[in-house]
Amino acid sequence: MQELVKITTNAEGNQVVNARDLHQFLVKDAKGGQIGEDFSNWIKRMLDYGFQKSIDFDILEFDWEGNLIHTKSSESDSQALRIFKRDYVLSISAAKEIAMIQNNDKGKEVRQYFIECERKSNLPTNYLEALKELVASVQENQRLAQETSFQKQIIEEQKPKVEFYNQVADTTTSFDMQEVAAMLKLNYGRNILFRKLREASVLMEDNLPYRSHINNGYLLVVETKWMNPKTDQATATFQTRITQKGLDWLQKNQEKFRL
Repeated sequence: MQELVKITTNAEGNQVVNARDLHQFLVKDAKGGQIGEDFSNWIKRMLDYGFQKSIDFDILEFDWEGNLIHTKSSESDSQALRIFKRDYVLSISAAKEIAMIQNNDKGKEVRQYFIECERKSNLPTNYLEALKELVASVQENQRLAQETSFQKQIIEEQKPKVEFYNQVADTTTSFDMQEVAAMLKLNYGRNILFRKLREASVLMEDNLPYRSHINNGYLLVVETKWMNPKTDQATATFQTRITQKGLDWLQKNQEKFRL
């Protein structure tokens, strides 16, 4: 597999990517030239999507001689003036999410590259390790099957009396905005619902959810493909969908979000 962006391992043993390398790949044209947004503006805009320092990224600062500066929260103005260059180190998870945000072929290509690198790094190195993983997988499947059976029993014994819950109790799928508007019995459709969720800081300006709501299990982003019948070319798009948990959350917060 061709190396698109260099992946290294940090002191904690986690795979990381230099944000400058990722930016260079994303903005390089077919002839090797640079196009698009400069790095300093681009990285600030990317990090505004809700990434957390020391979890999703770290900052490295260097002086004019290329020496790493170990800054502290109480650093003096004179020490701050020594900073010549800032580098950003991204976790693989953050790098994949940033690639997805680009919503173009280059972003999709490097995202698939990161996924494949993660998969290869997780492959078992010998037969014994593979056998252990197989046993663990079988045990986990059995546990999940028991949990599912128990959950079905609870649902059957304690069916919700509220009409809203009756609509979603038997599904584990996600819903698009048109379906959500109908299930919440709103008197408007998907476009107005998108606008209201943006105003409530649930969605960003591009209608993608903030990272915190994805982490909470309320929303998810699904990649879909649209085939142009005239050119037979596929275009990737990203759709925001609401989980069952998120539907419950929106229903409980209708007044708060002014839905």
